[in-house]
Amino acid sequence: MRRARAWLLILALVMVGAAASAAQGSQYQVIRIPIPTGGSLGTYSSVAINDVGQAAGSCLINGLDHAFLWENGVSRDLGIPPKALWSYGKSINNRGQVGGYAYFRDDTDPNKIIFRYRAAVWDLGGWRYPGSLGGKNSYIWGCQRDGTLAVGDSDTSTNPVTHNPCVWDLASAAIINLGASGQAYGISDTREVVGYTPVGGKRIPHLWVPNTTINFALPLPAGATEASATGINRNKVAVGYLWGPFAAVAWFVDLNAKTATVVELTMPVASQSSQLIRINDHCQAVGYFTALDGKSRAILARVPRSGQPKVVDLNGLIIPGSGWELESAGDINNRGEIVGRGKYQGTDAFFLLRPWGLTAPPRYKEVVALPDLGGGDTNPCGLNDSGQVVGYSRTASLAGHAFLWARGYKMQDLGVPKYTESTALSINANGVVAGGAYTGIDLSHAFLWGASFGWEDLGTLGGLKSYAGKINDNNQVAGSAQDTAGHWQPCYWSTGVPFQLSTLGGPNGEAYGINRARTIVGYSLDNTNVEKGCYWLKDEPQPQALPHLPGCDSSIISDVNNIPMPGTLAVGKSSKASSRRPARWNLGAKTVSFLGNLGLTNFAGEAKAINDQAQVVGYSNIDQDTTHAFLVDPGLNQGAMTDLNQLIPADSGWELYNATGLNNRGEIVGYGCNGCQGDAAFYLPVQGENPGVNILLTE
Repeated sequence: MRRARAWLLILALVMVGAAASAAQGSQYQVIRIPIPTGGSLGTYSSVAINDVGQAAGSCLINGLDHAFLWENGVSRDLGIPPKALWSYGKSINNRGQVGGYAYFRDDTDPNKIIFRYRAAVWDLGGWRYPGSLGGKNSYIWGCQRDGTLAVGDSDTSTNPVTHNPCVWDLASAAIINLGASGQAYGISDTREVVGYTPVGGKRIPHLWVPNTTINFALPLPAGATEASATGINRNKVAVGYLWGPFAAVAWFVDLNAKTATVVELTMPVASQSSQLIRINDHCQAVGYFTALDGKSRAILARVPRSGQPKVVDLNGLIIPGSGWELESAGDINNRGEIVGRGKYQGTDAFFLLRPWGLTAPPRYKEVVALPDLGGGDTNPCGLNDSGQVVGYSRTASLAGHAFLWARGYKMQDLGVPKYTESTALSINANGVVAGGAYTGIDLSHAFLWGASFGWEDLGTLGGLKSYAGKINDNNQVAGSAQDTAGHWQPCYWSTGVPFQLSTLGGPNGEAYGINRARTIVGYSLDNTNVEKGCYWLKDEPQPQALPHLPGCDSSIISDVNNIPMPGTLAVGKSSKASSRRPARWNLGAKTVSFLGNLGLTNFAGEAKAINDQAQVVGYSNIDQDTTHAFLVDPGLNQGAMTDLNQLIPADSGWELYNATGLNNRGEIVGYGCNGCQGDAAFYLPVQGENPGVNILLTE
């Protein structure tokens, strides 16, 4: 494995040298972003890019606007959301979530034909509507790069004419009304939002920080009467443009003083108008200007907090005679890659500008080794969106104890009093942990742990033993417990009380996963003792059986996400004899799909966890003796299974064997080999802040 990676590194260096030689006199290679088959560029076609190198936008398919996703040289038509006529992709974050809006016919009044716009998100291999402020129309214009927040505007139920700027959390479906009328266009990874509010019939640039008192107008240059702010970075530099005529501007924001300094940028040549559209965290901004001859030219601006801004025509930074005319740059990522639209050999086309020598980035920038409780053998089982990890680790006496850990904090021993062994299996957004405690083979009980109450024994269904599985954000726990006859029964606990669930007719069953809606997944024996994956809906005691993968005769479902029915997804495995196949189920449709494999012909593997973006992790055999951790992401490799080892730095020294947990930020835990010195637990963080990590932990 290490030898192969070394050869790949050598090959990469050779290719970089060759590219640099070919790029004499230019700074960027131009890559044409193809549009889906049958497509063309329309008036409103645009494109955006994330730090992973995925691009998303919209184009015309058979004369109708459709959102699309581009990666690894392939563009995919994302289609349209339910009941919509058109779809628009306006932004994409590092999780591959595409934000935009859809155009649809409102059929609520049969006597009127009304067309409306609704904010829409593509992230589950399909579309969903994240909600509005109660009105009929809403739009998403931008999103964080390393976060799940998106911004835009929505009308309200009390005022369907005026739109309010708002923020969506794509992970929780929460929406924040920023107040006053206006529109929000850009958001930083540190949560600053920019846009405009109307004052006296004029657009006044504005800045908000959600859930704080920071909310103020941005200043205008002398003589200007209105402007819009379109983007902002974590360095608190915002960009946008003046109205009448358009003129590119930048603001250097002081949050403490609730004000900013504004600068109007000078174009490379005399121009009729100019705009800046987006800015990255290196204070590089992109947009366009229209020259006196009426032609538009894509621009790159350097707008540092110290020093003079500088604007260059991007057409002067590519190889002369390439056949390209770069007309407008719409987005720039933190790797310096730029996307936009122009003409290639006279035909409208999207472009990607990639600095010479830059290669595709790893999804995860680092692999963090988890510590232990003194005896090694750390096994992470799950984590929440705050990056708090739970599992079990050996103490100095080699006893396995439940632990709680977060990066930058000491691992906490959560060992259960009076029990020799314990395991923490899951943790929710409140920092409440579900797990189990054991004394020998004859006594095992499900437990709940919280910082305010310690360990709480969840009890059984009258028998000796119980086991806990996942916990939801309502502190309800899925699991199984023995009844008085000693049979294992699926159950869940709420407020510490166990509730037995029905089976499919057989004597036994177990529950493993539970979501916020109290949809529970697991398996049950039927009346012929066949092991079938199934789910239980809230207030419906009878389980719903789910199909096996073709060729399999048993299934176990281990996790379920929080997307409401009928779009709820769950994962686990279907098996026949010793062959295990990772599977994903759509609960509403009662369908099952094979997630793929990493090389072994009998498809050995298992899906362990799924998040609300339909990302799935688990393991798959690459040969008879070795497993590799995998990631299935609807926004990566067209949803195909990807070896997680391909998404980490090639020189990390790690080989990742199994991914056991996943949160809504895309962070992953599991175990592997660190420098081939024996098994070790890993944590793959994503870039950006992780608020709330200190809910429980102390230094």
